[in-house]
Amino acid sequence: MKATTLLFCLVIGLLVMGASLSVAQVVVTTDTVFIPGGPSNAGLLEATINGDTTAAGARVNPMRVYKLAANTIYTQNAAISIKNSTGVLTIVGGKGGTKRSSF
Repeated sequence: MKATTLLFCLVIGLLVMGASLSVAQVVVTTDTVFIPGGPSNAGLLEATINGDTTAAGARVNPMRVYKLAANTIYTQNAAISIKNSTGVLTIVGGKGGTKRSSF
């Protein structure tokens, strides 16, 4: 009886986890902010993300995506510090060129 109860609880738990994971992957609204890199934009990455907040300090759009340029160096001068109850911060890189051989 204990084994059947344990198996039943395990199956129900997996179903609930699977359902919550599939819901978590649904993006309701997004927009993308491009952040240029390079030496002349040192610190712009964290300044843009940290400054994208309301007066209370919450993120304006928690689903916002920050896009970085391909083949560019980004210098970060401070921490990225956000208030976000979902714990999600999405930063993506631009599509790079062809892969270079090391030899």
